[in-house]
Amino acid sequence: MFAPVVDLALSLALSLVPTLLFLGLCRGLERLRDDDLISQWVAPDEVSPDANPDARQAPWRGADGATYATADGNAVTTDCPHCGAANPQYADICAACLRSL
Repeated sequence: MFAPVVDLALSLALSLVPTLLFLGLCRGLERLRDDDLISQWVAPDEVSPDANPDARQAPWRGADGATYATADGNAVTTDCPHCGAANPQYADICAACLRSL
């Protein structure tokens, strides 16, 4: 007497639970997408006026944190002999063609 009702309830539960979980996942992802943290992460980086001036002038920093730039703020580069791309002076391989400098 209860077997068909139990089977029907179990079948409904097994078909509805994954759907509800999926809809909950979609709602959660939408909520994360609309969060302020994501908006800040996607926004373009802006340099504040009180930031380190060396960070704006020299595009490359070494592992020791030192910037590789001349006194006028231009980066010290080495041109690749194969493709002509500019690379930092401390680089061993070209960032563009991946050949040895």
